[in-house]
Amino acid sequence: MSYLSDLKTLNDKDVKMFDKLGGLVGLAKKLGTSLDNGLSQSKVTTRKDEYGVNEIPEPESTTWFELFWESFEDQTVIILLVAAAVSLAIGCYHNPTEGWIEGSTIFIAVFIVAVVTACNK
Repeated sequence: MSYLSDLKTLNDKDVKMFDKLGGLVGLAKKLGTSLDNGLSQSKVTTRKDEYGVNEIPEPESTTWFELFWESFEDQTVIILLVAAAVSLAIGCYHNPTEGWIEGSTIFIAVFIVAVVTACNK
């Protein structure tokens, strides 16, 4: 790997700062490392203790149920739930034997949409 090729990617301000630090040798000296051997094992351990490991933490995963529940926060789904409740109430009031079918169908459709939304995420 060529250090000079890396310098070509720096802008003028960065190159001036790099020169102020003493170039590659000066930078390595300030960082307490060797250009030939890198860090010693004891320095690696010390730096891990001081700065922590160089890893990106895993993001918190969301459970399927949380995704399912979040799908009910959508405005369209809320409107459909209200429409289903109204349809169920009116249907059962006017026709107690078959009036529940339309409202229940809307509830089932909303449930299916919520399951599919949770599975897609």
